[in-house]
Amino acid sequence: MKITDVKVINKYSNGTGPSLIEVESDEGITGIGATASNIPVIAAIIEEGPASLKKMLLGSDPRDTTYLWDKMTRTTMHGRYGDGGYLINAIAAVDMALWDIRGKSQNMPIHQLLGGAIQSEIMAYASTSRWNTLYDGDIVKTTDELVIECKEYVDDGFKAIKFGWGNFFNNEADYQLSAMREAIGPDIRLMLDYGCPAYLSPDTNVKELLKICNLLEKHDIFFLEEPLSPHDIDGFTELTACSPIRIATGESLTKISEFFQFIKNKATDVAQPDVQQMGISGLKGVLDLCEISNTLCIPHCPWSAMAVAGHINVLSCSNVGNMIEYTGYANFEKKGDKAQKTSAMFNKIIEIPLSISNGYLQLPTSPGLGLGNYVHQEIESIFKSN
Repeated sequence: MKITDVKVINKYSNGTGPSLIEVESDEGITGIGATASNIPVIAAIIEEGPASLKKMLLGSDPRDTTYLWDKMTRTTMHGRYGDGGYLINAIAAVDMALWDIRGKSQNMPIHQLLGGAIQSEIMAYASTSRWNTLYDGDIVKTTDELVIECKEYVDDGFKAIKFGWGNFFNNEADYQLSAMREAIGPDIRLMLDYGCPAYLSPDTNVKELLKICNLLEKHDIFFLEEPLSPHDIDGFTELTACSPIRIATGESLTKISEFFQFIKNKATDVAQPDVQQMGISGLKGVLDLCEISNTLCIPHCPWSAMAVAGHINVLSCSNVGNMIEYTGYANFEKKGDKAQKTSAMFNKIIEIPLSISNGYLQLPTSPGLGLGNYVHQEIESIFKSN
């Protein structure tokens, strides 16, 4: 089997991601992948010029996932092209598509290629925002709105909910968290995403964050995500050691070696790799580190079926991952264009939608990622309007 084409199929859009990738083979098997990064930039890295990923991969056997991952990362990331960023995002999307082809060619889902699933289903947590960005701009939701939304998620079967982003830690937010916890009861996991560095205040430091963590403990917060700048390993080490609640980070890390440093230094309780940042190959490497160190692995990225399918295929082969981020917006199409587009990323642009039941993602059983192929007509209707 040989690779005959590598392309970004929605490159006609000038909008932000996800960038949707296809890798085609001479045996008629197509693999799909995605990354959340800017579409024109990803298209240029994959398709254009003598150093493109496409030129590098044409004629190779797509089933040689380890060899091609090594070739893509060594040829590009260890030279003058830079380290991380858009480049590794493009590699991640291609890697996802290569694993998809490998599974389809052997009529096996990716989790079977990895040795077999330990978990047949994994808890999904509804990932949403405390901001009314779907309505009237950046206006914080009222307590009543937050309570209603929490109840809707619980009614939909979710056992865990995360709200982002920013500082939840003034008196009003404390009251809101009390109301939210009362609404969902003691058995539902509640998480908060500080969203650094986007919302990092200049005076934020470990001492102040420890005060915040002590306040959040009474609300039984399962984890606090990215309370520090994502590469502040010293700050995370100090905070994780002293915090009464779990500290989570990792969505901005793009290399296994970066996660190794965080895990070695016990700088996080929860590792959050993102398959759209690292590919199946990178995600598997991080999961191996988490297994060795008994670190929780709860991947980041709820914005497409491709990302979530990648996460559940890999995470199901381990016992250290007990949740996967899943978009809350997909359940609320009435809330605007963004919600409808997000829902389409799960239900319309792929042939086989993911299955979620009573708050648990069901393990895909179809070959590869388990999603079939892209539905080009639906993709055009979404992205040509951007």
